[in-house]
Amino acid sequence: ISTGPNLIINFVSEIGSYSGSPLYYWAVFDFHETQTEGNKVEGTLCDETFTSNSGKIHSPKNSLIYLNPTEDVVCSYRISTHAAKHNRISLLLEFTRFNPTKDCSSCTSSSADHLEVLDRGQEHLPGSKHSLCYSACSNLNQSLEVISTGPSLSIKMFIAKSTAMANYFRNKTPIFQARYTFLHPAVCGPTLIKATSPGYIRFPDSQDFTEENVYCIWDLITLNNKDINFKFGNITLKKDDCSEHSILLSSLSHKEHHKECGQTRSKVADLTVPGKESSGVLKLTVKMKTLKAGKFDLSWTY
Repeated sequence: ISTGPNLIINFVSEIGSYSGSPLYYWAVFDFHETQTEGNKVEGTLCDETFTSNSGKIHSPKNSLIYLNPTEDVVCSYRISTHAAKHNRISLLLEFTRFNPTKDCSSCTSSSADHLEVLDRGQEHLPGSKHSLCYSACSNLNQSLEVISTGPSLSIKMFIAKSTAMANYFRNKTPIFQARYTFLHPAVCGPTLIKATSPGYIRFPDSQDFTEENVYCIWDLITLNNKDINFKFGNITLKKDDCSEHSILLSSLSHKEHHKECGQTRSKVADLTVPGKESSGVLKLTVKMKTLKAGKFDLSWTY
């Protein structure tokens, strides 16, 4: 196996060649693509790091790593934002295609090929330090978006050495594929808003910002089991168009409590979120094509 894109073969015969010689040489070769989307981690089999604002991630194209491995094949992919520029990551898992296995007792079993998405983000949030797992017993057949709780996410692919060659050697179809993009730019401020006492936010708090396609996600830390009253006001969004801008208040279970796209412009929207539905954390998500589109205020009381 070559260490690069070139290989030279010399055929040498000490007795020379002559017409009608029964001696001949032959060789069979094939090409294996080694290109990666991320930055290779030196000293590892297939680990990569990703620091660009957006990109694509997939299983190794070089199937030689599955040829008679002496140990299980483990590839780690780490996505990290630039802390001063972005504080969250959107990961869109497109599919997993692990070959069938007899062991379905646990997704993370050492005898089951699997993919884990690991979030080691903010410890104050329910569900932080969690992981998602997909295997041959639970392949992902439709895209799924994962939003990080902090500035980094990791993906780990595990392939058992006993079946690696039979299942994946010379297989040109990716075992998994995903895309990512960085969210929550610096203009959004911190991702955490302490809402355990009455308060308010205004966004954007200045009309001097020039950022476009802004996507902010704030965690509102609320009092457990306490009803909280919200009031949306001073909404100056120029259009009633959710494709241009949207404000969403939701629970961790993705239940929508209020979605605003400009329909209550010059009015006030009041709502109460029961304590049992907040679980101590609510999410405020804002998407704006341009920050010059308008602004809003959100206040809360108990």
